[in-house]
Amino acid sequence: MQGVKEDLALAIEAYTAGEEPSVMELHCAPRLDEWEVLIRRRGKEFVLVITGIVSKHPDQPDGSIIASGAIVWLDRHHRWARSHRRLWALGKQGGEPIPIDGIYTDEG
Repeated sequence: MQGVKEDLALAIEAYTAGEEPSVMELHCAPRLDEWEVLIRRRGKEFVLVITGIVSKHPDQPDGSIIASGAIVWLDRHHRWARSHRRLWALGKQGGEPIPIDGIYTDEG
C-alpha cells in the first residue's frame, strides 16, 4: 500500500507543477465514456467520483457502467482524472455538465 501512496504523492506534485500524464499513460489507462461527476457520501465525508461506461479496465468487462474511486485530481479540460489507485482517460461526457455555481449529489 505504501507504493500507492508514494505514486499518488508524486503524481499530485507533478500535476501541481503543471505536468500531465504522458500520451502512453493515457493510452494505457482505463477509459470512461458517457461519464458524469457525482458527489457521494463516504461516512462523514463527501467524495467526488466519476461514473461512466468503461473500457480497458483490468477488472471490469468493456461496456460495464462503473464508478471510480474518490477522484483526487480532475483535469480542467476534462481529458483525464486521477483517483487514489489509477489514472482514468475521459472520453465523451454524458449527463449534466459539471456545475459551476453548486454541486449535485446522488443523495438528492
